[in-house]
Amino acid sequence: MSIRDRLRSSKQLIADQLRMGLSPEKLSWTIVAGAGIGIFPVLGSTTLLCFLLAGFFRLNQPVIQIVNYLVYPLQLILLIPFFQLGAWMTGNEVLPFTLSELVSQFQSDFFGTISLLGWAQVRAITAWLVFIPVPMAGLRWVLLVVFRKREKRIGEKG
Repeated sequence: MSIRDRLRSSKQLIADQLRMGLSPEKLSWTIVAGAGIGIFPVLGSTTLLCFLLAGFFRLNQPVIQIVNYLVYPLQLILLIPFFQLGAWMTGNEVLPFTLSELVSQFQSDFFGTISLLGWAQVRAITAWLVFIPVPMAGLRWVLLVVFRKREKRIGEKG
């Protein structure tokens, strides 16, 4: 499926959600939540986090999960920057990210390396918490404007 086809199907999904009664506000919150949680710097956790968040705030489960999966490449791209930003914010050393260095650390001090990685993960989550509000607020504002216009057009068509 080409990018153009994916964009068309995404537009159709949004139009369908608005036609079925999902408000522009709720749809924008759903997409922003899926995108924000989707780049959370803990691999393997985002599906469950999106499920819980959507259940708690009564957001659209299919839409939040689709957005979560669509931003997965961003999660991978931002993983190391979140680790580095977290280390910088707390004044800690950046972890080595080469396989040979990690293997060497595990061989020399297995439990110490586990602890080191755990704290690095906490720092990456802290960086995510600091970084995420501004871009997500901007994204929500843009989506809200777009969805309100789209809802008007759908209403005019009948």
